[in-house]
Amino acid sequence: MDYSDAFRILRLEGGNGTIVNEASEQVMLRIEKTMARLKVMGDDARRTIWLRAKWYSNRLVWLKISSAHYEGFHYLVVSDGEDMFVTLKNKEFVSSTEKGDYDLTAPLLALERHVTDVVDWICDAPEEYNAYVERYLPYSKRSGDIPRKVLYEIDPEWEDTRDYPRLIAELEELKKHSPTLYDTQNLRTFISVWCIAFRAHTKMKYDLVDDKDDDYLFRFEKDRWENCLRMSDLELFEYYNDKGSQIAGLDLDSQEDYLKWYHSNMNYHCSDISYTRIRLLYHSEDYGKTGPYRFYLKFDYSRYFKEVAEVAVALFKQGIVVELHDLNGILKTLRLEDLVGFRPFPYHYKHREAIAEEVADQAIKII
Repeated sequence: MDYSDAFRILRLEGGNGTIVNEASEQVMLRIEKTMARLKVMGDDARRTIWLRAKWYSNRLVWLKISSAHYEGFHYLVVSDGEDMFVTLKNKEFVSSTEKGDYDLTAPLLALERHVTDVVDWICDAPEEYNAYVERYLPYSKRSGDIPRKVLYEIDPEWEDTRDYPRLIAELEELKKHSPTLYDTQNLRTFISVWCIAFRAHTKMKYDLVDDKDDDYLFRFEKDRWENCLRMSDLELFEYYNDKGSQIAGLDLDSQEDYLKWYHSNMNYHCSDISYTRIRLLYHSEDYGKTGPYRFYLKFDYSRYFKEVAEVAVALFKQGIVVELHDLNGILKTLRLEDLVGFRPFPYHYKHREAIAEEVADQAIKII
């Protein structure tokens, strides 16, 4: 069916959402009620379906329709699974500063007919609908969550879990201890702790590399590990820390000079153990206004949970207890109790529509 006119109208510049008028809201609420016929999808107030529609030049596109409500707030999201086209919301439960009172009755009526047809299809023949989506929905648009334990059961080689029991035991022991406290901040202490963490991380990376798989990477990690063994703490810090060279002329035992170095370089990864991945912070609970001081180990990407755990354990074995960011979350991951997300958006430097069509064609050929 051709709903290009309807979807063309729906594609508005909505910012945080397009506020619809009362007539449009009534249609939106009917769509929500229709979609509520579907089974609970993790959140009883939210339902999502995929449907195909003709777009400009009669090109078929997949649209992701999500309907949900929270207390008195109702909204409808139309997207392509990656970019949001429009979010419609009812007028009564929005900020008075938000503008808009759009009459979208006509396009919403067209969308309602389409949603009703698809929901009827799902309820009458769910296997048929699922098979249709499985065959034709491009893989670049498929995303979702799966228990980590299930993922590893499907493909045991996805992750090496042999160290997980050891790390769980060591982190549980670390958890029993309070962070190591320092009366003052200085570069000598920071450099010493940073080097322990850096050597631990480098050793782990070196042990994981197989020279048969990547000779360049093997030589890179091997050279770095040999430098860790050969260099003093000061040499290692000056060579491998992004702003290690900036300590020249500073008093390593002066808190004033540490703060001078840190505040001058804090925006340039001077705290990183692994560039933009793992950071070692050194301050007090009120961020340095008063002591005592402690070390915090933080990471910005969940995939590095194992590396962070190894670094924290290495420091603990040297008598340094750090405050580990999201320790309970890391333990949950190591116990395979968390969910992992599938976000298959490949070749992000290539035009999204081109790669979506390419992947869809390949998927159809495989099926």
